[in-house]
Amino acid sequence: MAIDSTNQNEYQVKVPTFYSRLIELHLHPRRYFANASNLDDRTTLTFAIFLMGIASAISKIDEKIIQFELSLSQGGHNKGLEILVPWLLKSWVNYWIFAVFAGLVGSVALWFIGGWWYKKRLQWSGASDASPSKARGVYAIQQLVIAIPSVLLALILTSRFSSYSEAWQAAEIWPSAILIFSFWSCWVSYQAASTAFSTVRYKARIWFLILPVVLNLIALGVAIFGLMATKVT
Repeated sequence: MAIDSTNQNEYQVKVPTFYSRLIELHLHPRRYFANASNLDDRTTLTFAIFLMGIASAISKIDEKIIQFELSLSQGGHNKGLEILVPWLLKSWVNYWIFAVFAGLVGSVALWFIGGWWYKKRLQWSGASDASPSKARGVYAIQQLVIAIPSVLLALILTSRFSSYSEAWQAAEIWPSAILIFSFWSCWVSYQAASTAFSTVRYKARIWFLILPVVLNLIALGVAIFGLMATKVT
């Protein structure tokens, strides 16, 4: 009976699973980043690095489509976009080939460049002793808050429409759901910076919360203007 009790205790210690950690990251970010074992979890980190690249590639696809439609509406010509965008819109196979391969390349760039920028903001927030490896790890993990919904949305659209061309025309309201996570990710990023590192609170709020929210609002305005311009013409 004692052995059974020990086994039960060992099982209970392992309760924080990969999925429960992801839930905690989204709903209780301060608790998540206060736990050093979460930051050392290689499975979550590898998943985060891979997925943030895929999500970035998906975002780039939308940007390229908007650029292409604006160029057409203004009578311009961009040979690169004229080849790439119709190919992406033609089938989901093309869409996901681009998303995966561009995502793999992009994940490397995000790990080094995005991680470097995250560390600079930490330093400007008072965390002068932040190590590059820890800064990159925290940056990648907090990116999951926007990366997971972005990839899930793309998968949902894949199941509902025959091509991304059809999804693009019929589901303008769907991407707006991502905006919620976009702004929530700013809060999670701030929670991560102020919990995992010794920052000056008001400086961290500026670099990880206020400025990112402002930039998100500007990007949202530009995106809305671009979509309206293409619909008017």
